[in-house]
Amino acid sequence: MWSRRRCRRSWRPWRASSRRRPPPLSRRCDSRPRVCGRTPPRRSPRCASRQPACATNGTSPTDQSARSSVNQPVPPAEFVRAYERATNSHDIARLAPLIAPEAVYWFTDGTHRGREAVLAAIATTFATIQDEVYRIDDLEWVAHSADHAVCRYRFAWTGTIDGRSRSGGGRGTNVLVKTAGAWQVLHEHLSA
Repeated sequence: MWSRRRCRRSWRPWRASSRRRPPPLSRRCDSRPRVCGRTPPRRSPRCASRQPACATNGTSPTDQSARSSVNQPVPPAEFVRAYERATNSHDIARLAPLIAPEAVYWFTDGTHRGREAVLAAIATTFATIQDEVYRIDDLEWVAHSADHAVCRYRFAWTGTIDGRSRSGGGRGTNVLVKTAGAWQVLHEHLSA
């Protein structure tokens, strides 16, 4: 005799005579929620060896991940936003402390080594593109620690060149270092 029993993901035929019956729900070791959305059954003591480590000490996996993220340093997203604002101010003096003395910038027009060379390249850009608005979007942290951070992002700019409205954009990667308690850009790579 064929009957239909509720399976994990869909209705499937189940034949009582040809297959063994599944164990009762109270004896299963499955911690995933059932299809109906109810909470999983309690685990029996004989299944304790197959439980995740977090279940044995009485905390949920989300509690443990929250606890471990408290100990990790926060990505310096605020610094990147301050760098974006300083760029939009078109003030070289405001940008200078945000760039490391040994910085290396790769722009589409070439490589610039050292803070002075980087600031000269940025000043040339400010002179070329009038009323430039620079925007950083889709900021993603690749790695970060207490004194180093790496991020990638998409950038876009709009402005006026020779009296005509222009815009552009591309991808960027920054390497940040913390020197004397303050973040600075050690490397920037912008590509169209």
